[in-house]
Amino acid sequence: SMLSAFVEEHVAAVHEGEESAGEEGEIRKERANTSIGVITPYAHQRRLLADRLGALQRQESWSRVDLKVATVDGFQGGEKDVIIFSCVRSGDCQGIGFLADVRRMNVALTRARHACWIVGNAGTLERNPHWNSLVQHCKRTGAFVSKERVRAMFRAAKRTNKGRR
Repeated sequence: SMLSAFVEEHVAAVHEGEESAGEEGEIRKERANTSIGVITPYAHQRRLLADRLGALQRQESWSRVDLKVATVDGFQGGEKDVIIFSCVRSGDCQGIGFLADVRRMNVALTRARHACWIVGNAGTLERNPHWNSLVQHCKRTGAFVSKERVRAMFRAAKRTNKGRR
């Protein structure tokens, strides 16, 4: 799914180390311990994302990444360096369900130490006054990324990855 691909791509980007000069000018990759949380209000979506991201965690390059995929309730009281909050919903339903609960919204949005990425349909979220305020704030401050821009980033990443092979 596009959500899984987005999460994988951005979790990988957060995890990338920075190059630094070692002894005698040697360049080395350093990876700091990074903690990443993926929050979803839906148990089934949590299971799917945990399965998909579990494969990444088993790679040696991810050995210093603390990755947790949980529901909003599972993150109560916890923090991570980066939070990716999935507000993605499937089906014909036009409401936002669990996301309308401002307490759950507060829990999810306050778990990040450094960055919080919200993935969802802005048009659907804007139907709720609390989410509308947040979406409008993100648009005003340049923190909003449109679906067109996300698709363009994925196309560029695919081209880059093909060139590395």
